[in-house]
Amino acid sequence: MSLFPKPERSWVWALRKLRFKRLPVLRTGSRKPVTVMLLLVLLSVMALTGCTYMFAKDYLVISDHQDNYTEFLPDSSVQVVSNYSAMKNAVLNLVGSVSEQGYIQTKNYLGDVPDDISRACYEVTKESPFGAYAVDYIAHDLTPILSYYEVQIFITYKRTKEEIESIIRVNSAPAMYEQLDAAIKKCKTSIAFLQVSTKIDKEMILRHVDGFYRKNPGLVYTLPEMAIYLYPEGETVQKIIEIKLAYPLRPEEIEKRMNDLNAAAYLIASNHRELKDDLTALMLCRDLNETAENIVLDRDPEMQDIYGEQSSEAKTAYGALKSFKADSEGYAMAYKLLCDKSGIECQVIEGRLNSEKHYWNIIKLSGSYYHVDAFVSDLQGMESAFLKKDSDMWGKYWWDTEKYDECTGELTYEALIAQLVQPEETPPSEGIEE
Repeated sequence: MSLFPKPERSWVWALRKLRFKRLPVLRTGSRKPVTVMLLLVLLSVMALTGCTYMFAKDYLVISDHQDNYTEFLPDSSVQVVSNYSAMKNAVLNLVGSVSEQGYIQTKNYLGDVPDDISRACYEVTKESPFGAYAVDYIAHDLTPILSYYEVQIFITYKRTKEEIESIIRVNSAPAMYEQLDAAIKKCKTSIAFLQVSTKIDKEMILRHVDGFYRKNPGLVYTLPEMAIYLYPEGETVQKIIEIKLAYPLRPEEIEKRMNDLNAAAYLIASNHRELKDDLTALMLCRDLNETAENIVLDRDPEMQDIYGEQSSEAKTAYGALKSFKADSEGYAMAYKLLCDKSGIECQVIEGRLNSEKHYWNIIKLSGSYYHVDAFVSDLQGMESAFLKKDSDMWGKYWWDTEKYDECTGELTYEALIAQLVQPEETPPSEGIEE
């Protein structure tokens, strides 16, 4: 079947022309011109050959004889193109609307139609964001009709319509991170973005998720495992970013644990609400040391085998405050959570101790910053790793000094202890009048 504009000369035109020819009149009992007989003959021939004609708006449709007739599409479903750019956009439009098939018609086309449609289908599949993300393959049927081509497109998808329609369009990194943070808090396992006019790569996403986790131990149970896919790979203005997330527990179990963790942290913090921030920071570190048992997972792989699944839990605030076993990361996350509950500014620091990966905290007291390593203070005593300056840490510790605040505060652990043991002044007793 073919669909094309009405030609200037048709069967109707031929018949009308016959009316004006001067032909002899045959006498057959009635005075009817030969043209009438010829008309009857032509109509009979048309019926016997299986050919029909009909007008549909501005189109003349002629169909060859066949067992199954194809339904004709409305005008709006046919895309008319005149060059390669329009051809490629027509295929993109079909993918964008998640269509499984569609029709393209050329008009005064500039280029080689067979080569261009093959090239357009390939580039849409491999080089466009939606094609690379969603399309398995694109096939086409090409039909030449007089001076133009009719192209039928067939598209097979490797994604569901729901997956394609759930892609979130973002114009900036902060807009994408906001959506990603919300997905992690809800323990979603997959999210996809259409990135427009902004450069976001895998390393940027990984750094953001790590930072989000370390800033929010009361909202995020653990750092999820992540797999990031870019469609297409390479440098493009637009790109679909698909992020797969995996968690060690079911969402309902994570929610229960987070509720228990926050309740435990609130209870510890509430015991020191009447103290000043410096003394509160000291008491929170002491309480953490009394609650948790430290595990040297970072420096002893055999310990990870011994504790099995608990080795990942030991890296969380939950491991320190509820399971009571934690490595340096778990201590740092738990101390961060306790400080958050107490209104003390606190950061989790990732660095090295004696050339091994290690975590600790930096806190802010009275406008100055200090190092606090709750893990080491539990092993070696509070005086060894509480309220330390940068200069106190050099030699054993390493960290990115450009990434974190400079610690130069003058307050010391010994000064705080002196405040605690100093006897309260008692007012002089008044004499007893006799």
